[in-house]
Amino acid sequence: MWDVLMAWVAWTVGAVAIAVLLARLLAALGVVNPSWDLGTVQERSFAALPFPVAVEGPLAGQPLTGAQVTVVQRSPRRHPWWLLGGAREAESFWYCKAPDGRFFLAVAHNDRRLLAWDVRWLVRPLDAMRMRGALAGDDAALALAFGDRCGF
Repeated sequence: MWDVLMAWVAWTVGAVAIAVLLARLLAALGVVNPSWDLGTVQERSFAALPFPVAVEGPLAGQPLTGAQVTVVQRSPRRHPWWLLGGAREAESFWYCKAPDGRFFLAVAHNDRRLLAWDVRWLVRPLDAMRMRGALAGDDAALALAFGDRCGF
């Protein structure tokens, strides 16, 4: 009986692993819509995301989207699928810099809907001090956000 159970478990695990690999291969080839890939869905929805309009400066009154801002840090960067569970699968924080020098925090709320992801965004402005605090310890992100002015 134990041998039969262990054989069944081995076959089931093997079949699931093959199915996942096949799905990833088909998505990489463009055969399948990659809506199950969280990173792809986040990137697409972020590009169209509206950001607050500047009231003064060179971009005053002009609409701003995610495609126009620079993402200086994503935290967390990736969510391993085996750590995700429940209805709210993951949240990620994207620290951004607009072309006019303003800073933003974009929070992605990621919900799993059957075989696809539903990503909703919340965008909040940050001042330079809070941006520096959020990026503390990440020299590459600080350099991307503040250029040569990385020191306090």
